[in-house]
Amino acid sequence: MKLIKRILKRIFRKKQPPDHFALIKEKLLKSVGGEKPYTFNFDLGYTNEKLHGVCAVDNGKLYMLTDSNDEPKITELSTLGEIRFVQLWGCVALESSTNSGDIELCRAEMKLSSVLRAAATKLEAERKGEKVKDPKIERCPKCNKPFAPGRTSCEKCIDKKKLYSRLLPYMKPHFLLLLAAALCLIAVSAISVVNPILNKNMINNYINASIIPEDKSGFVWLVVGMALLGLLSAAFVAVRRLVIARVSRSIIVRLRDDVYRKIQELSMTGLNKRSAGELIQRVSNDTEELREFITWLVPNLLQQALTLGTIAVFLFIVNWRLTLLVIIPIPLLVVLFRVLHRFTHKLYRRQWQVESDAGTLMHDVFSGMRVVKTYGTEKREEKRFDEAAKKIAQISKKNELTWNMIMPFASFLLSFGEYAVLFFLGCELVGDPLFITSGNASFALGDMMQFISYVALMYEPIRWMANVPRRIARATTSLSKIVELLDEKTEDALAGEILDDINGDLEFKNLSFGYADAEYVLKNINLKISNGEMVGFVGRSGVGKTTAANLALGLYTASEGSLTVDGKDIKTLDQHSYRSKIGVVLQENFLFHGTIYSNIAYAKPGATRDEVIRAAKLANAHEFIMKQPDGYNTYVGDRGNTLSGGERQRIAIARAVLRNPKILILDEATSSLDTETEKQIQEAIARLAGGRTTIAIAHRLSTLRNATKIVVFEKGEIEEIGPHDELMRNKGRYYRLVMAQRQVNKMTPDAKN
Repeated sequence: MKLIKRILKRIFRKKQPPDHFALIKEKLLKSVGGEKPYTFNFDLGYTNEKLHGVCAVDNGKLYMLTDSNDEPKITELSTLGEIRFVQLWGCVALESSTNSGDIELCRAEMKLSSVLRAAATKLEAERKGEKVKDPKIERCPKCNKPFAPGRTSCEKCIDKKKLYSRLLPYMKPHFLLLLAAALCLIAVSAISVVNPILNKNMINNYINASIIPEDKSGFVWLVVGMALLGLLSAAFVAVRRLVIARVSRSIIVRLRDDVYRKIQELSMTGLNKRSAGELIQRVSNDTEELREFITWLVPNLLQQALTLGTIAVFLFIVNWRLTLLVIIPIPLLVVLFRVLHRFTHKLYRRQWQVESDAGTLMHDVFSGMRVVKTYGTEKREEKRFDEAAKKIAQISKKNELTWNMIMPFASFLLSFGEYAVLFFLGCELVGDPLFITSGNASFALGDMMQFISYVALMYEPIRWMANVPRRIARATTSLSKIVELLDEKTEDALAGEILDDINGDLEFKNLSFGYADAEYVLKNINLKISNGEMVGFVGRSGVGKTTAANLALGLYTASEGSLTVDGKDIKTLDQHSYRSKIGVVLQENFLFHGTIYSNIAYAKPGATRDEVIRAAKLANAHEFIMKQPDGYNTYVGDRGNTLSGGERQRIAIARAVLRNPKILILDEATSSLDTETEKQIQEAIARLAGGRTTIAIAHRLSTLRNATKIVVFEKGEIEEIGPHDELMRNKGRYYRLVMAQRQVNKMTPDAKN
C-alpha cells in the first residue's frame, strides 16, 4: 500500500506545495519583529508569472517577501496615496496613487480576491492612521482555509451524509416506481443465481453423467427452463429501463426547475459571484450528473451489493474454506479504492472548475462574436479555447492514467481467487483432493462449474464497484455545487408587501453600500427625490452613480442605512411588485432573440397590440419599425444585432413606456448616438419622464439642463447637490466638469454637443 500511495502522490503532486506560503511567512515575520502583524498572501508577479508571496503590515510599513527574494521589500505607507483593490483580466491587484502615477503593489489569482479586497481596506486604514479591526475572511471551521470566491462551504470538509440526504425529496415522490425498479433488479439477480444450479444439473445428470437416463425429458426441461429464465430476465430489464426513464425525466425536470428558479431569485450580489458559464454548468451538466446518480448508480449499487451478499452466503454454505480463499483479495481492493477515491474526488473538483471556465469562455465569445470579428481576434480566441480544452484534457488524462494503472492489478487480484478455486477443484476432480476440498466427495464437474460460475458472479459486482468511487466523486462535486446554490440566502424580499401602486417618492437615509464587506462604494448617502422630479447623477467613472441607481431599482440591498419609497423600506416590499412600477433605459439595452413585438411586450405580459403600437409611437420607434421587412414581426437577431444602436434604444424606451412606470431610471441612455437619433430619443424620453420620478445618469452634462436638481458624486459620497445654475455659480466640481467638457467640445468641432 505504501508503494501505491507513493505512486499516487507522484501522479497528483502539486507544483506549488501549499506550505511555501507558510515558510515565506515565517521568514518574513522574523524581519518584521512586531507582535502578530496583519499578513496576507499573493501568488502572481507583475507580468502574471507564478510565485509565492506574503505581505505584512506593521507600524505604518508594508513588508513584502517572495520566494525569489532573500530580503523583504519595505514601503512606508505614508509615501503612498489611496490604496485600492482592482480587478484585472483574470486576476486581481492592489494599486496605489503616487506623485509619479499609479503603482501596483501586488497581484494575485481570482481565488485570492477576497483576501486582497480585505487587505486593501486594512492598508488604507493604516495609511490614514485609523485603527480598524483586521478584515474578516470567511474560513472553514474545520480546516481553517479561506472559502473560494463565491463559496460558502469547504469542498473538502463538507458532510457527505447531509449532502446526499438532500436528494431524498427528489426521490420520495417516485418511491413506488424506484421500488419497482429495485425489485426488477433483485429479480434479475435471483435469476443469475438460479442459472448455475440448472447448469450444474445438466452437466452432472446428462452431459457428464456416468449413466445417462433413458428419459431425456429432464434435459429438455432444463434447456427450456434456462431459456425461460433468460426471457424473464430480459423482461425485467426492459421494465426497469422503462421505469427508470420515466423517473429520470421527472427528476431532472424538477431538479433543473429548482436550480433555475433559485438563480432567478438570487440578487445581483449573488449572481456577480459566479460566471455565466458556472451557472449554465449547474443547470445542465450538474443536474444531469445527479439524475444518473439517482436513477442509475444507486439502484445498480443496491442490486450489485445484494447479488454479492447472496452469492457469498451460498458459497460459504457449499465450502467455507474455498470461499475464504476467494474473498482474500477483496479487503485489499477495498483499501486500494478507498485511497483512490480521495485523489479522484480532488481531481473531479478541479475538473469541474476548468470545465466551468471553458463554458464561460464560450459564452463570452459567442455573445461577443461581433467584437471578435471586428478586431479580427478569431485566432486568439481559438488559442484561448485550445488552452482551456488542454487543461480539461490534462486533468482527464491524470484521472484515466490512474485508473488504467490500478485496474489491471485489481483485476489480477480478483483473478487470483478464480485461479486458486480452479486449482483446488481440479485436484479434487483428478483424484488428489487437498485439505481445502477434502470431505466434499460430492464435487463433480457440474459442482465445479457451478462453484466457478458463482465465483465469477461474485467478482462481477466487485469489478463494477471499482468504478463507483469515480462516479461518486463526480456526483459529490456536482451535488455540493448545487446544494450550495440552493442554500444561498437571497437578499430579495420576494415575500414582502405587495404594492398596488406607488407615488414615487424616494429617500436615501444614511445609506452605505459595498459589493463586499471589506469596502463601501457608497458612503453615508442622504438624498430625497420627490414624485415628478428629474434628478441627474453625475461624476467621474466609478464614483457610485450606477450603484445608487441599482439600489433604487432594488437590485442590491443597502449594507447600512435604508432606502425608502413612499416612506416604506424597499427591503420590506415584494421586489416583483416594486420593480413592476419602474422603467429602465440603459446605454446598452439587451434585446432578446425574437420579434420586435415580443421585445416591446416583454415589459407587460398580456399587453394588447394597440398598447404595444402606442408605446412604440411614444418612443419614436413606430416609423422605423414599419419600414422593417415584417414590421413588428421582424426578428431582431441575437441581442438585437440586426438593428442600429438608436433603434435598439427606441425599442427599449417603448418597452419602458408600455409598463407606464412611476419611477424612471436612465443610465447613459443617449450617449454614443448621432445628433439626429439623439434628438429623437430625447423627445421620447421627455414624453416618458413627464410626471414621473426620474433618475438620469449622464456624462454628457448638457442633457441634464432641465433636471430639477443635480447630484455630484465623488469617491462614493455626495459632494454637491442643486440645480444646474446654482452649481455653476458655486464653481465647484460640477462647474469644473462642465467647463472641461466644453473645452473638449471646442477642440472637436464635430462633437455631438
